[in-house]
Amino acid sequence: MLPPPESAYISMYSGRPPTGSLANRPPGRPANAAPPPAHSSHGRQPMVTTPAMPLRNSSLTGAPRTARPTTIARGPFGSTAGNLPIATNERPMTQHGLGGLKTGVQGPGRLVQDRTYFQTELRRRITLITAEITKLHAEAALIDKENANADALEKRADGLAEELRDLQGQLADLNTLIDRQAAGVHLPDVEDEQSLLKERNTRESRVLDELFAERQEKEAALKQVETLVNEERKKAEAHVEGMDPESRREYRHIKEEAANLSISLQKQQADLDELTRRGAQLESELGQDPLKQRAVKLRAKLAHLQSKRAELESTIKTNNNPPAMDKSLLLHKVKQDNQDIAAMERRIAELEEKRLRVLSEMEKYTDNPARSSCTDLGGDKSAKYEELVKRDKEMQTYLDSYDGKWKEVVDKNNTAEKRIVTLLDRLKNLAGRMGGSASSPHLSTDDVVENTVQGLSKERDRKTAELDKVLQMESKLASEMAILAEKLGTMNADLRKFANVDAIKREAEQTRKRRMAERERLKSQICENETHLQLSALESRVKSVQEEESQLSEWILQRLSESDYTAIKKDVLILVDEINGQLVKMMSIPRVS
Repeated sequence: MLPPPESAYISMYSGRPPTGSLANRPPGRPANAAPPPAHSSHGRQPMVTTPAMPLRNSSLTGAPRTARPTTIARGPFGSTAGNLPIATNERPMTQHGLGGLKTGVQGPGRLVQDRTYFQTELRRRITLITAEITKLHAEAALIDKENANADALEKRADGLAEELRDLQGQLADLNTLIDRQAAGVHLPDVEDEQSLLKERNTRESRVLDELFAERQEKEAALKQVETLVNEERKKAEAHVEGMDPESRREYRHIKEEAANLSISLQKQQADLDELTRRGAQLESELGQDPLKQRAVKLRAKLAHLQSKRAELESTIKTNNNPPAMDKSLLLHKVKQDNQDIAAMERRIAELEEKRLRVLSEMEKYTDNPARSSCTDLGGDKSAKYEELVKRDKEMQTYLDSYDGKWKEVVDKNNTAEKRIVTLLDRLKNLAGRMGGSASSPHLSTDDVVENTVQGLSKERDRKTAELDKVLQMESKLASEMAILAEKLGTMNADLRKFANVDAIKREAEQTRKRRMAERERLKSQICENETHLQLSALESRVKSVQEEESQLSEWILQRLSESDYTAIKKDVLILVDEINGQLVKMMSIPRVS
C-alpha cells in the first residue's frame, strides 16, 4: 500500500497548527531558548534549531518611538546586548520583517500519534467504509435488477421453448404427411383421419377438464374434512389430557393392538391382491382353453344342483304340513323332477353323441396325437407343446429300444473280438510258415503283433468313449424325464386346484369383503383412539416446531454473517500497521531547515 501524499496529511490536520510552529510552544519558554534535551519528558524528537533572531532597531524599521527605552538603549544593568556590535548583514532574511522564521516545508506531519490522530484516522476509515458500503449496495441493486431481468429472460426462454416444441410438432406432422403421401395415401383420407383425431382430442380434453374440476372439488372437500378432523383431534387430545392414568394405560394398549392389526391388515391385503392377480392370470389362461371352460361350466352346474338338492332336503326336513298337502306337493315335485330328469337325459344323450363324434374324429389322428391335443392351443404355447411331445416321444422310443441296441452293440463287440483273435492266430501261423525270416521288417511277427495290439487299443478306446457318451446321454435323458414328469405333476395339480375358478373368485371376493370390513373397523377404532389423536396432534406440532427451528437457524446464520467483523478488523489492523510503518519511515527522513 502506497503512503498517503503530503497534501492528505495537511488536509487531515488542517484544523491544528503544525507541531514545529511557535503557537505550540509553552508560554514559559522564550523564543530564543534552547530546545529540550533528548531525554525530555515531552516525548518529542530533538529538532534542529536556528540562532535566535535579534530584534530590529526601531530606527531602521521606522517604528514609532515610545518613552520606554529599547533593549539596546538600556544600561549595563538591564542587558549586555547594547555592548554587542550590530551586524545587519548577518541577520537572517524574513518575509515581513516582524514575523517568525518560515520553514521550507511543513515536514513529515504528525510525529505523535495521540488520541486526536487516531480519531481523525478512524473518521477517515469510516468514511471510506461507508463509501464502500454504498458501492456494495449499488452493486447489490444492480444484481437484483439483473436477476429480475434474468427472470424475465427465463420466462421469455420458456415461451420460446414452447413455441419451438409447437413448431417441432408441426414439422413432425408435415413429415408424417409426406411419408403417408409417399406410401400412396391420398390427402382427403389424411384430412379425414386428422379431423377424427382432432374430435377425439377435443373430447378427451373436455373429459380431462371435467376430471380436473372434480379433483379440485374433491380436494376442497378433503381440506374441509381435514379441518374437521383436526378440530376433533384437538378435542380428543384435550379429553385425553383429562383422563386418569389407568385409562391412559388402557388407551396405549388399545393403540398398540390397533397398530398390530393395521400391519396384519396390510399383509392380508397384499395376500388378497396376489390371489386376485393369480385368479386373473388363471382366468386368462382358462379363456384360451375351451375344454377347461367346459369343465368349469359343468362344475358350476354340478355345484348348483348340489345346492338345490341340499335346499330340497332342508325343505323336506323343516316342512310340517298335513300329509295330504305333503302328498300333493310331493306329487307335483315328482312330476317336475321327472321333467327335469327327462331334459337331462336328452342332454346327456346329446353329449354322448357329441362325445362319440369327437372320439371318431380323434381316431383319425391317432398317428399324430400331439396335433389333436394342441388344436385348441395357439401361438407359441402350441409350438412349445408340440416340441415337448416330440421330444417325449423320441426319448420314449430311445428308452424302449435301448436294451435291443445295447445287446446289438455288445454282440458286435464280441464278434469283433473273436475276429481279431482269429486274425491274430492266422498271422501267427503265417509267420511260422515263412520260416522266421527276422531280417524282413514287413514279416516280423513281433511287429505285426505290436501294430495289431495298438490298433485294437485305439479301437477299444474309441468304443469306450462312445459307450461313455451313450451312458451320459442315458443319464441326461433320465433326468429330463424326471423333470418333465415333475412339471407334468405340478401342472395337473394346478389344474385340479384351479379348475373351479368361480369358487376361487367367490372365496377371494368374500375374503376381500371381510378384510375390507375389518379394515374399516380398525380404521374407525384408530380414529376413535385418543392416543392416536394425541400422537397426530403432537406430530403436527413437532413439524411446525421443526419448520420454525429451521427458519430461526437460517435467520441466525444470516445475522451472524452480517455481523461478522473479523475481516474488517483484520483489514483495519493491516492498514494501521502499514500507516505506522510509513510514519516510521517518514520520521527517519531529516527535516529540511
